[in-house]
Amino acid sequence: VQTLYDGAFVSKDEGWVCGTSNGTFGTILHTIDGGISWQEQISNTPENLKGIEFVTALKGWAIGENGSIVRTVDGGQTWVSQNSGTLEDLTGLDFANQRTGTIVATNGIYLQTDDGGENWSLNNHTPVNNLEAVDYRSQQAWGYIVGNNSTFQINGSSQDLTPQGWGLQANEPEKLRDIEAVSENEAWAV
Repeated sequence: VQTLYDGAFVSKDEGWVCGTSNGTFGTILHTIDGGISWQEQISNTPENLKGIEFVTALKGWAIGENGSIVRTVDGGQTWVSQNSGTLEDLTGLDFANQRTGTIVATNGIYLQTDDGGENWSLNNHTPVNNLEAVDYRSQQAWGYIVGNNSTFQINGSSQDLTPQGWGLQANEPEKLRDIEAVSENEAWAV
């Protein structure tokens, strides 16, 4: 039994989930009936997959351990490896629009694309944080990245992460693992 880590839906019926390796390939499952049934897709990577994102019903990416990125342009019929330039574990990804996207990773690594995921530029954030999740809130590439007790703001196509003040919803700081921004002024992190 595989552990599932992330999911992406392009409609109420069609979506994908990803997770740990089945012994041969990282798990990707696809549904066209709202999750009633799932079909396995061959990811073509042996790595555990931690994140998945689709910008259309045909075009998507899955990311995972040891810098693994796989991409599909046919709805997951075929998945092809892409070079991330790192062996860090890739932990989260999101696209603001069909051209601009970000992948976050351990040890302050993040990758960005402005050509629809054809190429990824490798960046390193200082001070080093394990970056866990990214969420865009506008087509103009405005959003947040969360990690070890930190939240960073993404603005436009800039590759610089700027510190953003954040009020933790607990008595003591905890590692932030995911974020969902509901507007430019409000977001929730867990």
